[in-house]
Amino acid sequence: MDQAAVRAALNAIFDPCSVASGRAIGLCDMGLIEDVDIAATGVVTVRLRLTSPSCMMIGFLVTAVREAVQSLTGVSTVIVLHDAGENWDPDMISDGIRAERDALWKARMAELGGARHRGLPQRAEVS
Repeated sequence: MDQAAVRAALNAIFDPCSVASGRAIGLCDMGLIEDVDIAATGVVTVRLRLTSPSCMMIGFLVTAVREAVQSLTGVSTVIVLHDAGENWDPDMISDGIRAERDALWKARMAELGGARHRGLPQRAEVS
């Protein structure tokens, strides 16, 4: 078990809010893994970043991280720590995922912009 194996297991866990928004993003790609420390004794400490101080998914995230990492060969104990939810920024999302998300957003906006050409109601101008 090494950093790559632990991070692969963590990235297989999807951020619940990204799932709800229609594009599942792994914890690493989302920028939610602050640090992973692997001791020679097999103790793995994972430091999570929360997207908000009011994150209601922390229980799910801690359990999912603990189970995913514990399933790796050579892990004796998993310690999951998290911040107060004040350090995460959308710029922490991986470049590839951010580019994909931006392209999807632009395509959706272009599709919505085409609505006025299909005879759909226009927004009324207020004077």
